[in-house]
Amino acid sequence: MNALEEAAPIVVGTNGIELTPQTLESSIDVAPSTQPQNQNQSAAQTTDATAAQPDNNQLQVMSYFPSAVYSIVKPEFLSSVRKVSTEFLMKRKKEQPRMDPIYPLYQTENMFNDPRITDFCQYVGATAWNILNGQGFAMADKSVFFMELWCQEHYKHSAMDEHTHGYGAQLAGFYFLETPPDCSRIIIHDPRPAKKQINLPEADMAKVTYGSNAINFTPEPGLLFFANSWLPHQFSRHSNNTKPIRFIHFTIGVKQNDASTVVAKNAAAPAQQQATQPAAPNNGPIIV
Repeated sequence: MNALEEAAPIVVGTNGIELTPQTLESSIDVAPSTQPQNQNQSAAQTTDATAAQPDNNQLQVMSYFPSAVYSIVKPEFLSSVRKVSTEFLMKRKKEQPRMDPIYPLYQTENMFNDPRITDFCQYVGATAWNILNGQGFAMADKSVFFMELWCQEHYKHSAMDEHTHGYGAQLAGFYFLETPPDCSRIIIHDPRPAKKQINLPEADMAKVTYGSNAINFTPEPGLLFFANSWLPHQFSRHSNNTKPIRFIHFTIGVKQNDASTVVAKNAAAPAQQQATQPAAPNNGPIIV
C-alpha cells in the first residue's frame, strides 16, 4: 500500500488516545457554551481549566463576531407610508413611462422629509440608534440620520442583486408595504470571504447552521427589517404575474453631536440615563 492508498488519517483525541474519524464523533461531544468567556482569556488558561477536568469530553463553543438581523411587524405605519409612497411612485411613472425590461421596477426619490411620515421616520431612527447602542458602540454623544429612504416597486422577474451599502452608512433596512403571493424574498449572505473560499458542502441547505452561506426571509406587509450595512443582502426574483412587491428601502448614518448639543442633553438627562438615551426616546423598541 503506497502513501496515496493509506487508511483514514489518525486523529489524536483530548485524552491522548488515537481516534479514527469514525470514532471521533462519538468520543467528543460538541455543545454550545453555557458560560460567557472573557475576550482576554488566554489559551493557557483554557488549557489549564481543561486539564483540571480529565473526564470532560464536551467542547465548549463560543460564537463571536455575529451577523445580526432585526425585525418587527409594525402595521400601524402602513396607511401613511402607503399613501406617500403611492404619490411618489405616480410622479416617477409620469417621468419614466416605461420600465427597464431587465429590471422591471420603479424607484422614487428620497421621501424622508415628507411630514406625513414623520412618526414612521422617528420610529425607524430611534430603533436604529438603539440597535447600534445595543451592539456595543459608543452612541451616547452621537445621533443617527437618514442617508436615503425611498420606495421600490418590483414587477415580475425583477430582483435586487447582492450588495452592501457604503459611503458611511451604518445600517440598512426595509419596510414592506405590499407582498403578494410568489413575491421576492429577502436573502442575506455570509459576509466572510475567507469562509466562502473554503466552505464545505452543506449537509442540509434547508437548515440554518454554521455552514450556511445564505438565509432567506419571507416578507409580509408591515415587516420592518434592519441589518448592518456591511451584511450582503439581495432580493430573489419576483414571480407574481400581476401584482408588484412594494417596500421602503433606507440607509442610516451616524454623526457626532456638536458640543452644545451634548452639554444641553447631558444637563437635561439624569446621569444614569445618559449612556442609553436614544435620539428619539420612546419611539423605537429597546434592543437588549
